[in-house]
Amino acid sequence: MASYCIRRLIQARKDTILKTGSDPSQGASVILLDPEEILKSLALSETAYVQRINNLEVLARAYQNLTSEGQHPEELKILELQILGLLKLSIVSGDNKTQATAPSSNSPPKIKMSDALEILQALIQCGSTYLGPKISSDYFTTSRPAAVWLECFTLKSNNKLMANGFVSDSLQGQELEDIQLWVKTYIKKCSLIVSEFYTMVDPSHLKRLFIALNDVKPDQ
Repeated sequence: MASYCIRRLIQARKDTILKTGSDPSQGASVILLDPEEILKSLALSETAYVQRINNLEVLARAYQNLTSEGQHPEELKILELQILGLLKLSIVSGDNKTQATAPSSNSPPKIKMSDALEILQALIQCGSTYLGPKISSDYFTTSRPAAVWLECFTLKSNNKLMANGFVSDSLQGQELEDIQLWVKTYIKKCSLIVSEFYTMVDPSHLKRLFIALNDVKPDQ
């Protein structure tokens, strides 16, 4: 596998990387740098181990290609998070705070339209990385709920998602639920092809949409 590329990534980010389940207040917690050793420490089944190795190879190649071009910072950031996610690692933010907090009883959950668009676009990109642009586009389109207002979203031929004619600057209530259903359905469809796809999605995106990880796991 492209372990050299991933080792360099971990080495470069070692001061800000946190193991899943660790206390963010304690700072970075990575000791192992070799991706294969990290995967072995996760006690995965043989099938899951091999599949995760293969997925890491795909991501590493994509990461190397973009790095060699010296551009695409946003795409590189997404790939970094996906690579680290497969290794059950995450980035510790400067203030150790999550990007979304549980809503209080007096404050219903909501998200900015621009943030929702950004998250949906990142999901499409994630699907394109693992399933190819055509399948990602088809699954995203067919996953859209029947709500009329969602017709404001248009997926262009280059898989660029646009939102036109939506007047509110935030989503809440039924509109947020529609977006949540769209995301859940899309991730589950992608998981029919790549069973661990839900683990490759940036968990912060799910948090910002108030979606629990268990809600996007494939149906048994």
